Amino acid sequence: MDAFFGIVALLVVSLFVIVPAGFVLVAAFAYVRVQKGQPVDIGTGLSAYTVVLLGASALVLTLGVARLLTALMGEIAFDYTYGDANGDVVIFGLDDSSGATDLGADDDRQSQDVATGLALVIVGGIVGLGHFWLRSFLKDRGTFDRGVEGAWDTLEALVLGVIVLVLVATVFDETLSRAIVTKEGSSPGDTIAAMFAFIGLWAVYGYRALGHLGVRFGRPQTSGGVPL
Repeated sequence: MDAFFGIVALLVVSLFVIVPAGFVLVAAFAYVRVQKGQPVDIGTGLSAYTVVLLGASALVLTLGVARLLTALMGEIAFDYTYGDANGDVVIFGLDDSSGATDLGADDDRQSQDVATGLALVIVGGIVGLGHFWLRSFLKDRGTFDRGVEGAWDTLEALVLGVIVLVLVATVFDETLSRAIVTKEGSSPGDTIAAMFAFIGLWAVYGYRALGHLGVRFGRPQTSGGVPL
């Protein structure tokens, strides 16, 4: 039930924040293209829809990977990831309490991370594959707009870069808090998992954004976009 309300909250945020912001960006992009004498037609709209849904599915898949990595971190260092169920201070696996620890609630969290992670990966993968096919279909018909894709890849790379920066800073804060301050509930394992997952997605979009700018790694410079 908590996962359901989390998804509903995400949809509400998307509806009232992300969607209006997206419309503003699309309107600004269309205005610039018109000023440059470049066409804005149904192909431009379909291309924008395709790249945005590809980005959204990649984000959903990345969130699923982060949940699965969190569960994996729990297997490697359970208390470092999920904390101590009794509220006792636990420092690098050393418990200062004398009583037994009931980790049933944390075991449920780990199982929930696996279930939610798999669900997000499956949904994100299916939606992503469907829109990747749509992208290929539009390219074969010569109606796919690479300018739209380049603008979106650059924007997503910048946004993901900010997210990664925040996650890295949070990991350092939580790790130092656990090692030095020993605050109760400071368990950075899930944040570390999210950091690695988002670094991977940021690297993909960063590479694609550089490709649209003509930057190539280990290959001759070409005038085309990234080969995907």
